[in-house]
This record gives sequence, C-alpha cells and structure tokens, in this order.
Amino acid sequence: MLFHKKEAASKSAESKTDKRRDCGSYSETGELPDISCLISILESMKPGVDFANEISLIDSHILDSVDIMSLAMDIEEYFHVEVTPLEIVPENFQSANAIYEMILRLNAAKQ
Repeated sequence: MLFHKKEAASKSAESKTDKRRDCGSYSETGELPDISCLISILESMKPGVDFANEISLIDSHILDSVDIMSLAMDIEEYFHVEVTPLEIVPENFQSANAIYEMILRLNAAKQ
C-alpha cells in the first residue's frame, strides 16, 4: 500500500509539472499566461481530448463537476484570478475558448 501512495504522489507532482509546461511564471512577467497554458491544464486532466477544437465539454460530458472544481482551482493558481461560484455555469466551461474568455474577463475585473 505504501508503494501506491508514493506512486500517486509522484504522478501528482508530474501532473503539476506538465501543467506548468506552457504556463510560464505569472509572477515573473506580470502577464497573463496564454490559452496554451489552459489547454495544457485541460490535457493533463483528460488526455486524448482535442481541447483546442472541442466546443461541448459540458454537454458531451467530457468534463464533470469534479473536473470543473479542480480546473477552477488550477485557474486560480496559474492565472491568479478568483473563480467564484457565480462563474461556475456551463456556458463558461463549454470550450477552452469560453474558459479563457472567462479568465480574461475575471482578470480585467480585478484591475
């Protein structure tokens, strides 16, 4: 059992590193990461999905409620915007573009 815990922790650390691959460092540049960061995060959650072109992530049940909550936390960490419960509606999560538009809107609102 201990081996499995170590393996899970290792996979979690690898996943976090994968997410950061295209995210750069917001604190270093002061610029919002671009959509490739978001797509990397999504791909680490659900490998094999064409997030650049998929337009019905919710309607097609590609992302479920647990995925959305995890994604909201990643968005807060990597994009430094607060995703409030009011933002967690299907329209904001149907596609990578819709999610990124929400991020841009939240970023503009905090400035």
